[in-house]
Amino acid sequence: MKALIYALALTGTLALTAAAGEVIVLDDFEYADDAAARAAWQPDEDSEPITVSQRPGRGRCLRLPCDFTREVRRSVYDRTVNLDLGTVGSISLEVNLVQPKAFGNFTLYFHSGDGWYGSSQGLPGKGWHKMIFDKSGFRTEDSPAGWNRIDRIRLSAWKAQEIATYLEVDNLQAYSEDIVVVRGSVTMKEDPEAEGRTAERAARLVAGLLRQAGIPAGTVDDEDVIAGALRGRKLAILAYNPRLPDEEIAALEQFVNGGGKIMVFYTLHAKLAELLGIKQTNWMRREYEGQFADAVFEASDIVGLPKSIHQDSWNITIAEPVGKNARVIARWRDAEGKLLDYPALLAGDVGVFMGHILLGSEPAKERMFTALIGHYVPGTWQQVAQNALDRSGQIAYLPDAQAVADYVSQNAEGLPQAAAAKRRLALWQQESDRARQAFEQSKWPDVLDLALKAEGALREAYVLAHRSRTAEFRAVWNHSGTGAFADGWEASMKNLADCGFNAVVPNMWWGGVAHYKSSLLPLSRTYQEQGDQIAQCVAAGKKYGIEVHPWKVNWNLANAPEDFYQQMLQAGRTQVDVNGKPVRWLCPSHPDNFKLELDTMLEVARNYDVDGVHFDYIRYPSGDTCYCDGCRERFQKDTGLKVENWPEDCYRGRYREQYREWRCEQITRLVKATHDEVKKIKPNLKISAAVFNSYPGCKDGVGQDWVQWVEEGYLDFICPMDYTNSLTTFESLVSRQMGQVQGRIPCYPGIGVTSSASTLSPDKALAQAEMARALGADGFIIFNYHQATAAETLPAFGRALTGEPALLPHNAPRVSFLPLDEIQPGAPMVRFPPGREVTITAQVTGAATGQIKKARLVLETVTGFPAKGAQVDEHGGVPRLRVNKDSGTFRAALRGELILAHDRRQPFVARSR
Repeated sequence: MKALIYALALTGTLALTAAAGEVIVLDDFEYADDAAARAAWQPDEDSEPITVSQRPGRGRCLRLPCDFTREVRRSVYDRTVNLDLGTVGSISLEVNLVQPKAFGNFTLYFHSGDGWYGSSQGLPGKGWHKMIFDKSGFRTEDSPAGWNRIDRIRLSAWKAQEIATYLEVDNLQAYSEDIVVVRGSVTMKEDPEAEGRTAERAARLVAGLLRQAGIPAGTVDDEDVIAGALRGRKLAILAYNPRLPDEEIAALEQFVNGGGKIMVFYTLHAKLAELLGIKQTNWMRREYEGQFADAVFEASDIVGLPKSIHQDSWNITIAEPVGKNARVIARWRDAEGKLLDYPALLAGDVGVFMGHILLGSEPAKERMFTALIGHYVPGTWQQVAQNALDRSGQIAYLPDAQAVADYVSQNAEGLPQAAAAKRRLALWQQESDRARQAFEQSKWPDVLDLALKAEGALREAYVLAHRSRTAEFRAVWNHSGTGAFADGWEASMKNLADCGFNAVVPNMWWGGVAHYKSSLLPLSRTYQEQGDQIAQCVAAGKKYGIEVHPWKVNWNLANAPEDFYQQMLQAGRTQVDVNGKPVRWLCPSHPDNFKLELDTMLEVARNYDVDGVHFDYIRYPSGDTCYCDGCRERFQKDTGLKVENWPEDCYRGRYREQYREWRCEQITRLVKATHDEVKKIKPNLKISAAVFNSYPGCKDGVGQDWVQWVEEGYLDFICPMDYTNSLTTFESLVSRQMGQVQGRIPCYPGIGVTSSASTLSPDKALAQAEMARALGADGFIIFNYHQATAAETLPAFGRALTGEPALLPHNAPRVSFLPLDEIQPGAPMVRFPPGREVTITAQVTGAATGQIKKARLVLETVTGFPAKGAQVDEHGGVPRLRVNKDSGTFRAALRGELILAHDRRQPFVARSR
């Protein structure tokens, strides 16, 4: 195969078609010299030519130069090909990093027709790593013609820090697995804003669960099935495919008649029901909260099934068996533990049907797939058992169990929970030994049970090896606006408090709907059925000592009632893309929209006892909007420029730069106006924002100049959405952001526990929070707060890392630390020669002057813990710190009390940058 690849590389074109079960080498990068490599891989105008490199003991690879000290956003390399990847389920690429901090994400692109398929991932750490790109993770740009018509491959490494480095790549391979998830791509195209998103998420969730379980599986699209992608495969899983063309139904029938098995979720086409030996009898919406909480299994003949899986489904499809040995294997159970007479899963000779889409990624669902696939595809169990053994020692981002044990021994020393952590390590060793014995005896389900116990013990030891800080923002974003539990905000606030969290940022209103009693926006169904969510949230927050910062999805009309949207559309207040198509967002430059957004932000600040207001979607949806007629008129009026060729002059033409800057101004003016007016109403109310992690790229892409907002003082704290599975990428992002914020306000990185870009286990979420501490951040915020996060992630934090209460850094007064604020202004760190004594003074500035009580100056580590080696005194009433440290990185901190209205006292900690 290597010879074939090399011979074809000389022509610059690669032509391959995959068959089921094959591994296809797309490029092994065994080029004879630089000239041969450059004939195949072309850089864009901002990237340098590629070179051939030697991989010790492994032959040749390619080196992609990445000089990020230049004004570039990424390094890009393309290769012309002729590929049919319709039957491919996943793709892998081996990468080598020497300076991981230089990189943000890496995107693998495939061009087809008039568009691209692209999948982005955070890059791993230093050294060689294998990256897996499941097709469920690829998103479309513009209008690709299909995976069976790939004509170009693109490798794109994105800049995170200004470092001149390189990235090496090897062994680009594609896989045509026996088991595939069929993504509902037809639904995604026909209904992209609603059902399409659900179809995309469902496929990604199932593919991720299979990958975690160690089941070799990939993803294909509806169109691929029509083109014959199931030929030769063994099992097809339809995670959510509500719109199945007749041609696809015919292909699935042919697949089943040829011996293939299927698993179908929620939508039951009549022909698929016939193939499965079942029939649909009803569909029903839940009649009360928690009605369809769990699916309880009752099939002892299917080896290894869990007792139950958690769902909390809101509606179900009801079916009954009619033939082909189909039978009910699970029934629904409600939240009170009552077993209902509604089938949840049915199974027969051909496969399985489940009455709803899969929700959440708990270990029991991995076990369910393992048992069901092991039942229908013999040979799967041993692979899964081996994966379970391998995975049981992989905690957080540490390479193996020994590294975890070393971490625990080092970091738990001296902590109250050190003995408990040591006991967990002993339990891990015991269960690991038993799991290996079970593997040798081919007791596959026992291997999974024991390996899971071992993994749990090791993870708990890691969790316990953390310390709690005295001042830290510990928050959650809550997307539903109703908390994490069905019975309202009381239970959610208690859960947050029990786990040591001190703030919640709930999504309470959008551009066209509100979950509170608004006089300006339509009231949501949530408000009508469950009442005023801000009022309930604030009341519960006060009871449990949790700050409430309601979050608004600005401009976006996705959830607006149709009549409100039509009203905005007819009034010319919605956005228009560069092709003249309407976009379901309010146009930020329209004066009526600006007033509506501002007034709704002020409405919440004025009418509720909240601790702040929080911007989200404070941007444009993309670089392709807005190009409405109103934007043209207002741009010309504001700039004095005459646009003759609209929108081309402003989209790609001579006024592109001015127009992009003008878009930023439309967003910034709302942030500024909100700050100015809110502070008049309630001076202590905090203004904050969830922002893109990719500054300055987000300025050009979506008109979001959040660094300007920080510099101008429009925000009291900022929350970059640093959602990634990669600790290296997270480190790069936060490190860069800390330099951009420059200590002006607290920076609280967003950790994506359950986001579209990342899914993190509790131990990996802990590791990212610890990384944020190590980089000087004064807290973190987790997305998203729902029942699974409340049950798994937050308690893991609360057992050690957030085990003690913490003050909120953004409530501290503004303090100048001299000379730290004078030497190298704007630098995130000030360096002094080793051994030199340094005197640091702390001076309170602004409105809080004269309201300070019991202030004392201390020395801290960057992570926010007390450091030794400092003497404290006062000089003219100003706290003074004398430091004599030989090495290390430290911060000064002023601790004290603020005297507030009515003689109320509020402790604070203000830290230097």
